[in-house]
Amino acid sequence: MATTIKDIAQYTGLSISTVSVALSGKANKSRITQETINRVKEAQIALNYKPNMLASGLRKGYTNTIGFVLSDVANPFFVKLASVVEMEAAKHGYRVFFAGSEEDDLKCKQAIETFVNYQVDGLIIAPTSGVKETIQQLSRRKIPFVLVDRYFKRMNVNYVVMDNYGSAYRATKYLLSKGRKRIATFSYNTDLLHMLDRFEGYRAALKEHQIRFDKRLAPVIPFMKDESLMIKEYVKDLMENQKADAFFFQTNQTALPALEFLLLNGYKIPEDVSVIVFHDNDFYKLISPGITALRQPMENLGLESVDTLIKWIEGATNVEKKTLPMLGIEERRSV
Repeated sequence: MATTIKDIAQYTGLSISTVSVALSGKANKSRITQETINRVKEAQIALNYKPNMLASGLRKGYTNTIGFVLSDVANPFFVKLASVVEMEAAKHGYRVFFAGSEEDDLKCKQAIETFVNYQVDGLIIAPTSGVKETIQQLSRRKIPFVLVDRYFKRMNVNYVVMDNYGSAYRATKYLLSKGRKRIATFSYNTDLLHMLDRFEGYRAALKEHQIRFDKRLAPVIPFMKDESLMIKEYVKDLMENQKADAFFFQTNQTALPALEFLLLNGYKIPEDVSVIVFHDNDFYKLISPGITALRQPMENLGLESVDTLIKWIEGATNVEKKTLPMLGIEERRSV
């Protein structure tokens, strides 16, 4: 059992209030003698007393903690983002606690409520699609928070996101510049705006090049679910029946099983089909040919999220809506 102030009081024969003042760092401003302060410090060492920083922070009105709700703790994107957030927050004296929602609305709400109940100083949230009301409640309660990677339309709250529309537009246009006309992608059964933005960016690039959108080249699949078998069946149809000559994969979750199907079934990249992926992945550098991917501002996403949140923790009131541009295209041999 951890040592308490009461234990030190019993060990030294002093009152609990005297021990508390002696440990507070303000003992010299009180009537407590230096001899008493030394007795308490000796007892602290002897009993291995560790102050409860959370309780101390609560008494002062802060905890120096941040709650980060991620959508998928196993997703390399969020693993990288969490690492950046943790390191940046530490520079400002904050510890970060993490919780994953697994793209489940109830788990996302529960994670937010848990962090609020533990009185973290602020929240960074990658929201699921069905937690809009929970986010509005945070705003009404004036709890500092920032949405990251995802946002909600017509909601006046802090967010830091990537330029999903512009990035998808550039990725599709890049394939078009290579002479590809039958560009397939996957659309997602979701209300999350960042995924809808990617799909609209894809369509905008086609329209600019006077290529009519063909819904047969954009099958709808569940968002962020393990549907590997479904994806492989769709890729089979897209190659054999729809004569796709390129793929724009909007997530790694669709790219990986699709690439597995293509490579195992003898399709040559880029001779038979060109490929570009929205997010880069170390795996894409290792396979042959290497897979072209967009370079997203992962580090900036984490840095800006922490910066925005700390401003609000410290009393800022101006809502910040930040959209970060794509860093470029990592060209490999897949196009």
